[in-house]
Amino acid sequence: MIVDPTGKIVAGPLIDEEGILYADLDPLLAIQERQNLDISGHYSRFDIFNKP
Repeated sequence: MIVDPTGKIVAGPLIDEEGILYADLDPLLAIQERQNLDISGHYSRFDIFNKP
């Protein structure tokens, strides 16, 4: 199974079979979603990060 950073299933899962899954993913989406997970408080600093 291939899941994108938002949790959407992009390909698969392969059930009762073997194989290789391929998918096209947007690398910028991973960067955007990383900013939603703020475990240490750095992304909430308004003086460093501007939200469009």
